[in-house]
Amino acid sequence: MKISEFDQMSEADRAAYVLLLIGETIDFYAKTASPDVAQRVHDLFTKKEGNGIPVGYQEFVNNLQKYHDDSLKHPNQNPSIHIQHAMISTLQENGIEVPKTYITVGNDFKPSGNASGAQKK
Repeated sequence: MKISEFDQMSEADRAAYVLLLIGETIDFYAKTASPDVAQRVHDLFTKKEGNGIPVGYQEFVNNLQKYHDDSLKHPNQNPSIHIQHAMISTLQENGIEVPKTYITVGNDFKPSGNASGAQKK
């Protein structure tokens, strides 16, 4: 999903999309990676640190903010930056290889269009 599309969604839909993306990322690696890599991805997004927030989630949010800020500063430079790019950066920063097929993770999300949440297509 493009960052510009993400920005147009309600806050509830953005939160639902991030949770879906994290869940589908864990599932993707559980299905496509070796068990140790799949476990690393799972732990990255589920094991909580002292502040009660999983490290991977916090890093993803930070990367998402960087990509978002960049897209606002240079709107014509990278108009097709996707939310998945922030996830790819998070995974790579944690030594996890990201196959090209990963970019389709999260593509089945459909915003609800209201504050009640989102649904899959």
